[in-house]
Amino acid sequence: MRTLYFLSVLLAAALRVHDPSPAERTSCIQDVVCVTAERHEQGVVFVVDNRTAEPLGVVIDAGLEGLAADVPLPHTAIYPPGRSRAFAARAHGGGRWSYRYRFAYLPVHDTERTCHAPSFCVVREQALTSIRYYVENHGPAVLSARFEMQPANVRMSTSFPYAGAFQPGRTLAFEGTVIDPLKPWDTSYRTRWAPGDVSQVPDLEYAYALPFAPGAAYTVVQGYHGRFSHQHTYALDFDLPRGTPVHAARDGVVVAVEERFGDGAPEERFRDRANYVHIQHADGTVAYYVHLERGGALVNVGDWVRRGQRIGLSGNSGYSAGPHLHFEVVRLTRDVRPASLPVRFRIGPRTTELREGEQYRAD
Repeated sequence: MRTLYFLSVLLAAALRVHDPSPAERTSCIQDVVCVTAERHEQGVVFVVDNRTAEPLGVVIDAGLEGLAADVPLPHTAIYPPGRSRAFAARAHGGGRWSYRYRFAYLPVHDTERTCHAPSFCVVREQALTSIRYYVENHGPAVLSARFEMQPANVRMSTSFPYAGAFQPGRTLAFEGTVIDPLKPWDTSYRTRWAPGDVSQVPDLEYAYALPFAPGAAYTVVQGYHGRFSHQHTYALDFDLPRGTPVHAARDGVVVAVEERFGDGAPEERFRDRANYVHIQHADGTVAYYVHLERGGALVNVGDWVRRGQRIGLSGNSGYSAGPHLHFEVVRLTRDVRPASLPVRFRIGPRTTELREGEQYRAD
């Protein structure tokens, strides 16, 4: 999903020369804020008229000839509703003087939340020229996100693309500062997220349990890089009959459950209609248990499961030629895409990689 933010300041400018022209000049940005330059014998006083009901940040810059401002320019301040003095520029040297000015308004505090999924939201907070982006993880385990951004007129705290892992709750992802608030600026971004921890190294030495009941024996009908549907994938299909209990191969937390779909078929229209349970492990990897029967999930998102615990019932949902269990373990790449891993299983005293066509009995 792509979400774009484009926020730009609106500029106003005026030229005043010390002559018999009118004593003041007012410029407005819509009906939000106006700045008035009030001419006096000794110079100019700049007045801000905040026409909103809330405090407003205003930045004013002025080009002065024969005048000296009593504050550093550009000048940024917060103004309450109504009229307030901003600063004065006094004449010096006794000669002619002139000025021109421009200004923009900034939010004192502005928050925008975009939820890309129920468990993944991005929050942008702006306070004057300061911008912060937070990730809200509403899920039960670490998730990872990648951001792409080409900031314009904003100095960011990190380079892009940026990928990070975020614990449940709210975490500051990155922040920035508007360089020149009197010019347009942009922090449009694109993001991608997935369960798992992009910052961790998978434990390739871990020996998994077979994903079915102790004493049961089933055949691997499709192995790693199988020709039917496992091309370029380290995944295993076991010939579990419909309704066979599926057991967790490793401790972890349930991060995704789907159980709405009925029987599938080896047709493209069923690719996204598989029932599953996804379990995230301590090393940031995630195990996929796929093709469960309708209503066949025995756990819920957020549940902590133990190795060997029953988690579902096998079925024939999704892209499938018959009842079976698809088992796969993935890690996240640096661009936050799942990549399958070759894993090994504990069978009796041995740790082994399973082979297509072989039958294996669970301990």
